[in-house]
Amino acid sequence: MSNFIIDFTTDDLTSDYQNTILQYWHEIRGDRTMPARKDFNPLHVPDALGNLMLIDVKHTPRDYTIRLIGTNITELTGKDNTGQSASSFRDAAEVVSRFDWILENKQPYFSKDEFIWSSRDRRIYSALVLPFSENGEDVSIIFCCLHIYKDND
Repeated sequence: MSNFIIDFTTDDLTSDYQNTILQYWHEIRGDRTMPARKDFNPLHVPDALGNLMLIDVKHTPRDYTIRLIGTNITELTGKDNTGQSASSFRDAAEVVSRFDWILENKQPYFSKDEFIWSSRDRRIYSALVLPFSENGEDVSIIFCCLHIYKDND
């Protein structure tokens, strides 16, 4: 079902909080390519907090490590993956490929897929994925906002 969308609009997003986050990201970005993590105030998007993941980027050698994972995601997966590398994920090759894409392109993407990390009812998720940069040039943090829902929601 994988659906990787580069050229998306707010109409593609599946939750109000994803729309809020995307608008906020553009606001704090201003005329820069990407905002810095310090520009982001999580209290600005309280409805999304349980559905967020922050991924630290290591450039040499390239690696992606979960810095923070929301409670709604940990509840659904049944574990807290904080500190784990993306290469340990069940679908690591696809996840790493998408993260590589955001490093190279320095722009958001949106995706929809089946949530395979849970043995519970079949779920679909959408992910709004945004780059952040501490030096203004290189992606240093990847910000993911998930919306997890049932297949027929």
